[in-house]
Amino acid sequence: MAPSPYFELSWSILSTIGVINVLFGIVIIAIVGCTAPSVALVVSVATAVANGLCYYCSYTDNPAINKAVASVVADLMWLVQETGLSFYTLIILRATLDRRNRILYVRIFAVLVIIIVAIRMVILVLNVKMTLNSGTVLASLVINNNLHCGYFIAIAMLECVGSFFLVRKFSRGKKAMKQAHLNTDLFHYIMRSTEFRLTLLAVIGLGRAVTHLCNPSFRVVTDLSSQIDRFFYTAECMFPVMIYIDILASRLIHSSLYGSGSGSDHGVGRRSSVARGYTRCKSSPQHQEADLMPEFHHGEDSSGAHMPRDHGSDKEVERRVNKNKNNQTYHQELIYFYLAIPNLY
Repeated sequence: MAPSPYFELSWSILSTIGVINVLFGIVIIAIVGCTAPSVALVVSVATAVANGLCYYCSYTDNPAINKAVASVVADLMWLVQETGLSFYTLIILRATLDRRNRILYVRIFAVLVIIIVAIRMVILVLNVKMTLNSGTVLASLVINNNLHCGYFIAIAMLECVGSFFLVRKFSRGKKAMKQAHLNTDLFHYIMRSTEFRLTLLAVIGLGRAVTHLCNPSFRVVTDLSSQIDRFFYTAECMFPVMIYIDILASRLIHSSLYGSGSGSDHGVGRRSSVARGYTRCKSSPQHQEADLMPEFHHGEDSSGAHMPRDHGSDKEVERRVNKNKNNQTYHQELIYFYLAIPNLY
């Protein structure tokens, strides 16, 4: 029986999505002039290769040894695709978390990645044996499905841990908005936040973990759960586009605050100073009172009552006014620090 035409199957479409995302990544790199899209670019290459080789392994009449080699490469590329997306979250959280939380997150991340790689290597070996020895396919298929359940549960845990720290950062951004007395629509703030965009990855990971617990077959769409899993996998293949959107949106916010002439080092330096300032304000009540509380106008106390004018305090008034302006700039930068993270790379 002749093999099905390449573009008759979903694997070809998913591979094409990866190719298009690679082209998008090249364009984004040309626009922003940095290496921020590198994670999405590598993941997109892996997507294109893995899905193309899946067609080669499963739907063509080639020698078993060729299929076995292609299966090894495909499994490695799927590992890069399905784990690589979380590295974008890692890059952002390493640059924004305080030292204690950063160490905690990196250690959890490393442990889960080791578990994911170990499970994928077992799946890789099992796939090679299934390809070379068709007599053990039925028995190996059950083991393979169980391994995939553990594999996707570990990936979901990895993405949920990252989302937990991102949501914490998001809540601190909301708190900073209230302290700065900024009237920003919550929906608008959520839509502009890096945290929201990357938390969607956890939804995809959880969806794939749940559907694989109910999926009785491997690489074959046979029932509703496998169709839902194919939907989540398609969303995962499209997720590099979300990373590109995040990079461009972050750059737009960066330009609105600092101007278009700021380079990568300038952006990182400004964010670092904001982060250090926020840490000081959190750790010191005196700093918090001095830097985060709004100044009251000259001639009135904090309750609004009129106070006698002291002509000898003009310099003090000027100093307070300038400090208040600096506080407003500080608050804008603080919101920006929690809202979007461009120029990190």
